[in-house]
Amino acid sequence: MTEDQFEQLLQDSTQQLRDKQARLERDCHLQAMARWQLNEADAELTFFDASGVAQLVFSVTPLGSFAAAQDSWKWAWANPKLNGNFRQRAVPLQGLFQITDYDLFLEKDTVSVDAGMAWELAAVAVAHLDALGCYRVTHGDVWLFLALDAVRPAGEV
Repeated sequence: MTEDQFEQLLQDSTQQLRDKQARLERDCHLQAMARWQLNEADAELTFFDASGVAQLVFSVTPLGSFAAAQDSWKWAWANPKLNGNFRQRAVPLQGLFQITDYDLFLEKDTVSVDAGMAWELAAVAVAHLDALGCYRVTHGDVWLFLALDAVRPAGEV
């Protein structure tokens, strides 16, 4: 893949993610939710309303983390801080190397990126996984990007 083709992939994936995010907000009203809870063992992200009642449960795939203080990205499959099974869900993202021929998608160490590029990498990953969209969970200045794979009302199995 040429540099121009890669830039086009980033642009297309980012636009697709914008569209998916708008659809998610329209259908699920995530911004109106009071809080979320990530369960790595079950690879689920649960959203709660202001009364503390669980409303939606998404199955998720971790994509990567962005540390704002260091302007760095680490792929979820290479992050030992994530639960092993949860981390394994991200291994298919290495397939982006076969599509792009960019070593970036096989990098085990942190990569220097800004916040905008972190979102672009998440967008490419969401497109690759054909996910519903993306959610960014935060812990201090670290953002963990999650692909939202499927959704169900809380209480349904």
